[in-house]
Amino acid sequence: MPASRPWRASSAAFSSSPSMMLCFICSNRSSATGSSFDHRPLADSSSAAGRREAGRREAAWHAERGALRPPLRVPEGYRKPETLGKNARERSAAAGTGGGGATGAPHGAPVAPPPPAGSITAAQGRAGKGALVRLSLVPTEKDYFRLFSELAANLDAAAQLLVKFMATTALDGERRHLAAAILEHEHVGDKIVHDIVQRLNKSFITPIDREDIYDLVATTDEVLDNIEAAADAMILYKVGEPTPYAREQAGVIARATPILRECMDHLEKPKGLIDRVIAVNSLENDGDRIVREAIADLFDGDMSCPDIIKWKDIYELLESAIDECEHVANVVESIVLKHN
Repeated sequence: MPASRPWRASSAAFSSSPSMMLCFICSNRSSATGSSFDHRPLADSSSAAGRREAGRREAAWHAERGALRPPLRVPEGYRKPETLGKNARERSAAAGTGGGGATGAPHGAPVAPPPPAGSITAAQGRAGKGALVRLSLVPTEKDYFRLFSELAANLDAAAQLLVKFMATTALDGERRHLAAAILEHEHVGDKIVHDIVQRLNKSFITPIDREDIYDLVATTDEVLDNIEAAADAMILYKVGEPTPYAREQAGVIARATPILRECMDHLEKPKGLIDRVIAVNSLENDGDRIVREAIADLFDGDMSCPDIIKWKDIYELLESAIDECEHVANVVESIVLKHN
């Protein structure tokens, strides 16, 4: 092989011996950096002695590289962070010197006492610094339930007056007095409804959904409006003694309104209200049966046409009151299913 191409032999040797190649690279690096790496040629790398020698030189090279690397400098005042939480506070309290640690206070500084358990700071500590804390906004507006009870009590009083109204036998002073009393209850109910609606417009948080509150008071007011309209129609139409069907319808209303009053009184804690809702639904079915028989009897008897029109109108007003009682019960059922 010509002497001008010694790299061919070196290349062949390197390809057959990785250790030889590593030592060649290391020797070049050490000569460039001025290190004291051993430049002597290796023995045959295929022998055990050659492999041991290559390993020794590789270890020496790594050791030299580590000695030349500058040591890490720890910034002045740096402290190793400790684990946050209860354990860190216990260690700090046991040390008795403040100790910094999780609180970040310098040595010798007093450690602040932990925040109260119910404070926002304590909640932030549990959730992590910078975390959003969910506050419990409990509705403090309790007047709604009081107004519900007042509205239902006013409705029940008007329904009981309707029964007395239907017990009269002629268009006399007593009937007019009872009609005026029912009208007064209707005005009181309107005031309560207006008060509740105004509170809805001003309240930021309501104990139950706004839509449910509005539906509840609106349907309750409809019951009272139909009761007053039926009594007023009997005064305006100058009818005589009420029919048995009208008295039965008034009795159904008078049995439904106390149940609705119980629902309103227990709406804040609505346990067991579903049974009362079912009772009102059953009464509404009775009302449907009564009004069908009453209208059928109008066209089957010898009543005059004007009287037929008058009593049909009165029957339908009383039936509307019974239907609205069921609507109130349905709203109560919806509230119970949502919030119980």
